[in-house]
Amino acid sequence: MLSVVAIVYMVRSVLFYSSSFKVAVLVGFVLALSPLEMAWPRYLQTETLALAGTLWVFSELLISLHKSEIRIFSLSIALIATTFIRLDAILLVAPIAVTAFIIYKPFQAIKKGLIIAILLSLPWGAWLVRNHMVGMTNILPLPMTSPNNAASPNGYLKWLWTWTTHEYQRPGTLFPVTRFVYGAIKVDPIIFSTSHEETKVKMLLKELKQYTGKPFPKYIDNNFNKLALDRINNFPLDVYLVNPLKRMWSLWSNVYNSFGWPTELPSEVSAQERLDVARGGIREKFELALKYPAIAIGKFFVSAWRVILLGLFVFLLVYIFIKKTDQQYKHLMLLSLSFIIARSVFSSWGNYVETRYTLMQMPIIEVTIIVALYCIIKNRDRGR
Repeated sequence: MLSVVAIVYMVRSVLFYSSSFKVAVLVGFVLALSPLEMAWPRYLQTETLALAGTLWVFSELLISLHKSEIRIFSLSIALIATTFIRLDAILLVAPIAVTAFIIYKPFQAIKKGLIIAILLSLPWGAWLVRNHMVGMTNILPLPMTSPNNAASPNGYLKWLWTWTTHEYQRPGTLFPVTRFVYGAIKVDPIIFSTSHEETKVKMLLKELKQYTGKPFPKYIDNNFNKLALDRINNFPLDVYLVNPLKRMWSLWSNVYNSFGWPTELPSEVSAQERLDVARGGIREKFELALKYPAIAIGKFFVSAWRVILLGLFVFLLVYIFIKKTDQQYKHLMLLSLSFIIARSVFSSWGNYVETRYTLMQMPIIEVTIIVALYCIIKNRDRGR
């Protein structure tokens, strides 16, 4: 229901922004029927609500651009609601900031931004104070959720952060830890930087099996932390630059994600097998597709839509620099690009390499493409 309301509100905002009923209706149809977004209500996850919140915030930004005035109160309410749904929605401050600097001179833009920041801090400050008063040891969310609110193995997670670059490296290393099923941990065999690290990790994982059903032991976690520090000290360029860039590429280039549709590979296909197929050539992919044809066809159509959208977005982005375009198009493209960059940098740096973390950007990309193509066609008609 909230998703439908958000789409209708976006349609209304696009109508104001573009002054075109046809464009607004087309935006509504695409958002309602997009294969990237329509399947997520199947899950008891925050994706659908986060999509609705993202559309709400961007709708406020479009109206603000149309009126050449930031709608401080309504925009703040939208941002507050969306950040309470998903903490990473705080990255919506990037397009908000861009909008402020488009509309106002720098000093005024900063002033408006500070007011929004104060309004945002009031409910969040109250929530953090409440968490402290009820005796929560961690007033912010934990890095991972474990049974009985057990402490997160920060050393182990830090070690994973130093080398993980692909979505399918995570299930074998992270999911078993969240369930205390340590014997199921599978580490990608090609990631070890030295033979010493490989030997040490195998020894620690063998010892860890003895604690199945119990919280991650502190002394083993400390040993993984030492391994993480060794990697950071010995390969700082890989850890701080190369790996984040690889994660960013993985986020946007992975064409095997189902985006909420029931086209996931069966559980007998291990995470390592999925990773090998993703890394492999056409032959490996074709063999798996023949084994699971219905799944392959479903994934193909969803991924094809995503690839087409990304290709069109890049084309339109390049078009800005080689052609004189409508200012509306430039402004909306800047808003979308700032959101894409903010989320991509955050996800790649934080090791959030699951492709679903690009989901919030997809409806914004769809809206941007439709409005941009309309502006280009309108400008061409005027030039005739």
